[in-house]
Amino acid sequence: MKKNIWIKNFIYFVLILVLFILGSTLFYNHNLQAQKNLINNPFYMVLIAFMFFGGIGAVLGLDALNLRMKSKGVLKVNISKLILLGIPSFLISLIYVLCTIGLIRVSANMLLYFGYNSYILIVSSIILGHTIVSSFYKDDI
Repeated sequence: MKKNIWIKNFIYFVLILVLFILGSTLFYNHNLQAQKNLINNPFYMVLIAFMFFGGIGAVLGLDALNLRMKSKGVLKVNISKLILLGIPSFLISLIYVLCTIGLIRVSANMLLYFGYNSYILIVSSIILGHTIVSSFYKDDI
């Protein structure tokens, strides 16, 4: 039994490492191209963040989801968790896109801050991925 736990945790670690390296590499290459061509594609950055860094959050929540799915009961969704954590982290992750298409008007300094600080996008995507996966649970009948 302990050997399976070690293997499972090692697989989670490798998956998180691969997602982190691929996402970071794509962010880095996009930033290099944006500096060279002066064209920043916010849709591409949000897509990378959702796929790779949101995937890291989902992998972090997989172990708890796996334990909950083994129990008997009816599958339910924690709506309050999705509303209080999921929606704000989703909106923060979309800040690049919302500013670009003009739905949010911010000052030039704030746009520069969000444009060059991808940590906000990365952390909110990890929170979003973990929130989505961990909001599912089974309720006893």
